Amino acid sequence: IEHPAGYYSQRSLVQGEIIIVTEGSFLLSFEHFFDRAIGQGEILLLSPGSKIKARTEVGVSAFIFRLNGEERLCDNFPFECLNEEKLDFEYDLNTLRINNMTKDFLVFFQRNYRNGLRCTQFLEMKVKELLFLFRAYYPKKDLAAFFYPLLSKDSHFMNYVLRNYQGVKTVGEFAARYG
Repeated sequence: IEHPAGYYSQRSLVQGEIIIVTEGSFLLSFEHFFDRAIGQGEILLLSPGSKIKARTEVGVSAFIFRLNGEERLCDNFPFECLNEEKLDFEYDLNTLRINNMTKDFLVFFQRNYRNGLRCTQFLEMKVKELLFLFRAYYPKKDLAAFFYPLLSKDSHFMNYVLRNYQGVKTVGEFAARYG
């Protein structure tokens, strides 16, 4: 995405999002955070169900990768493995910094995206690759702080509810659908 100065957005997230700011900055408000500056080089995670407001005072360029709730850092490392790292931790909208591997990934991704490679399978593979790079090149403690909003034993159920609640009329119907 690219937005000029003065841009304003307000939306409710059904899916989690990873936002990677490559240029500029924006102010973000949600939950108990108000006008938190997110700037160039930062990687931010927004959890499903968040009601966010964002505005730019200067222009911003960023990538948004949407999560479907089934992701893992790699096949043998689900997010829940980070639970042991989050002991004695207070969440404060923890971000990661773009490192050299993430930067290379973004250059390649952007080139393909601008060339028209936008099929769902490609985009899903890129989200998996990004998460794998996080696992490989960031410390577990930093990942636990970053993914803190998704670290719970019922996160799979929560994501299912957020993706499907509008398609049912009763709790019984929802229960039958969920199995």
